[in-house]
Amino acid sequence: MKTVFWASALLLAVSLHLGAADKLAVAEPVGKGGVNASEIEMFWGILESSIRSPEYQLISRAALKQMMTEIGLTGSSGLVNLNAAQKAELGRLETVRYLLVSEIGRFGTRLNCTLRILDSSTGEIDQTRTKNIRCRDLDELADKVEPVLQEMLSRKKIGYGGETVRVAMLAPVVTYQPSAARTFVNAAGFTCRTTDLNPADLVNEFASRMKNAFTGRNIRLQYFTSLNTFLKKNSLDAIGEMDGYAYQRLGRELGVKYLLVMTIPRFTLTQGEKTIAETGVKARIFETDIECLLELRNVEEKGDVVCQETFTMKQDLRKSVAPALLKTWTIQDCSCFAIQSLVEKQIRPWLAAAKEFKGK
Repeated sequence: MKTVFWASALLLAVSLHLGAADKLAVAEPVGKGGVNASEIEMFWGILESSIRSPEYQLISRAALKQMMTEIGLTGSSGLVNLNAAQKAELGRLETVRYLLVSEIGRFGTRLNCTLRILDSSTGEIDQTRTKNIRCRDLDELADKVEPVLQEMLSRKKIGYGGETVRVAMLAPVVTYQPSAARTFVNAAGFTCRTTDLNPADLVNEFASRMKNAFTGRNIRLQYFTSLNTFLKKNSLDAIGEMDGYAYQRLGRELGVKYLLVMTIPRFTLTQGEKTIAETGVKARIFETDIECLLELRNVEEKGDVVCQETFTMKQDLRKSVAPALLKTWTIQDCSCFAIQSLVEKQIRPWLAAAKEFKGK
């Protein structure tokens, strides 16, 4: 009788423990370039085997696939930018509470990995639990990823306690119109071609880097590619044209305190080339020039601009990138590096110092 009692008690305890565990899915990693399908599959397995916390119940790939089908997705890349209908459908499902969403790519000779946690109840990425890992290869990544995941999945991780600052970020607005490329010879004898970069190529990269810039902050970030439909549906004027009460209404509807707006009035890339007479070798230059404005509005207090800053950066990539690597870079590679440099060197420190983002 005692044996039956203790066996029943143990079964009940295990059942209660599993019932308390949150269901976690590991989405297929998104390859960002320079990695092949077998490396992505290997990394997926590394992530799954690294989930060891008893606080989480790992769901199967089959269950994950079914869930993705139900919310209308065919690949993991869509998880970081769900639309309103998909968020609502995801919140209704009981298949999973959290999704581990990852990206992996090769940047030069190193692997770069980004790990994010998606909360299915809101359909939002938890920016306080986002991590970046850089390493030489998959073996080193396998060694690094488990402790990083332990920290990300810890209940004590920032964002579970204290006041969270709620921020809505709009997709960056590019205000310049690309003009025809200009050709000239500079003082060093390089035949140069200056190009205004295509706005469509900039928005997603800026948005991605800005989301990462909030990593580690006690901030709940919502990202909107556009508010036009929302504003029209709620009979609101465009941002910058509302009165104070309309801003307050916008804040209530979005459930945020601050609205962050980024404007990009300039982004050019200059490429130059000349032949060294002594050797016959062709030398190349890459120079970028960026200007962007960040504006933070308090939509709990009638939309007042509480802080704003203009950031500019001119960069000679030859001083930052190895020559052998720079020779292989495309215009897109150069622009991504320039955006990363601006965000990491100027914008992230500004965000870290802003009193509005410190919480209470």
